[in-house]
Amino acid sequence: MTAILTLDQAGQPNRWSTLEDALYYHLKGLIAWSQGEDEYHLHGGYSKSGQRTVVALPSIIAVRNIGFAGRVPLTNQNLFSRDDNICCYCGLRFPRGQLTREHVIPVARGGPNTWTNCATCCKPCNNAKGCMLPEEAGVKLLYVPYAPNTAESLILAGRNIKADQMEFLRACLPPDSRLLGRLN
Repeated sequence: MTAILTLDQAGQPNRWSTLEDALYYHLKGLIAWSQGEDEYHLHGGYSKSGQRTVVALPSIIAVRNIGFAGRVPLTNQNLFSRDDNICCYCGLRFPRGQLTREHVIPVARGGPNTWTNCATCCKPCNNAKGCMLPEEAGVKLLYVPYAPNTAESLILAGRNIKADQMEFLRACLPPDSRLLGRLN
């Protein structure tokens, strides 16, 4: 599916838009600026002179008055993608069906269900830790859980990202993003 990287007017990544959404922004005059090497050409009807209407849309657009996309939802799919399917305790990579959401401070002990308290964990490690804190279970976190920013979430969405879009998103990643190692 073709996707247009949509930014707010300040240039912050916001969401993936369809060609239809981008055409709407174009026709309503909402595109503040654009960039990108790739263009998508949409063909419309014919004018009275017989000329066919063509609209060229770039792969990256900044839209006026677009609302902030908000936080990245904490779902298992997003969590496992953030952590590259790697268990936070044993360090091995697993298929998604063998992974669980690990609460570093267990919910039963007052731990929140937040990005900074959740990590990817294989089922054996999660069962062994149970409702203990890592130090009580004798295990150590191999990486620190963090909340991904919007650019990371757009990369994690698993779309076919064009080279110019990836270059833009990569520049928006925080220096400590685990995605940087995977994108090189």
